[in-house]
Amino acid sequence: MSKRLNTTDKIESGDQFVLYKANCSDFRGFPQDLLLDWIKENLPEPPESGSSPIVQHFNPNSDFTLDVENHPEGTYLLLNPSTGIANGTIKLPVSAEVKDKQMVIFTCSQQITNFTVNGNGAAVVGAPNAISATAFFSLQYDKLSGTWYRRG
Repeated sequence: MSKRLNTTDKIESGDQFVLYKANCSDFRGFPQDLLLDWIKENLPEPPESGSSPIVQHFNPNSDFTLDVENHPEGTYLLLNPSTGIANGTIKLPVSAEVKDKQMVIFTCSQQITNFTVNGNGAAVVGAPNAISATAFFSLQYDKLSGTWYRRG
């Protein structure tokens, strides 16, 4: 094989690709089908169509502690108290049961003066310590570090 390869503007049936095998220090030809099979095997699966977080409703009217439901597709926690609340705590799902990149989305219609996010065995980075009326935020879990990170 020459050191310089010719180029083409069209791939046709029966054409082969050139691959450099580093561990052998040589070039090898391989068929299109082999490349396509390799791509299909290593292509990540797209998320399921219509996969949305599961809504968890909670309507506290006084101080509260709430366990957030664990759903692999994520949890959308909707708090709708009728008045402002002095103290509120949400307790995230147990970290051993949470999937990597799982999310919790939080929104509240009223103010929570002292707000706590309990990681339930995991670290939490960027959690708010108070919530204003109509505020929202989301957390995403990173399995490698065992940490919930704030996304917004």
